[in-house]
Amino acid sequence: MDIALEQALRRDYPALYSHYRENHFWCEDGWYPLLCALSQTLEIYGQGHGIRIHVHEVKQKFGTMRYYYGYDGVLTDRQKHALF
Repeated sequence: MDIALEQALRRDYPALYSHYRENHFWCEDGWYPLLCALSQTLEIYGQGHGIRIHVHEVKQKFGTMRYYYGYDGVLTDRQKHALF
């Protein structure tokens, strides 16, 4: 992904990407709108429910998006259902 788009994601969603260790998002620029929507949804959900969500890896593989994330603490079944 273009470095300017990567920087925009990191800037706009610091709660998700502040601990992202990869130097790059390993996907094409066309995934950017989907990543923005997903990032916004996850960040709002995490803030609203007091859950710290953090992204581990973002990559394109075999034409599909792979988005790996984790969270701190324990989620209730209702929270898991809403998040996943």
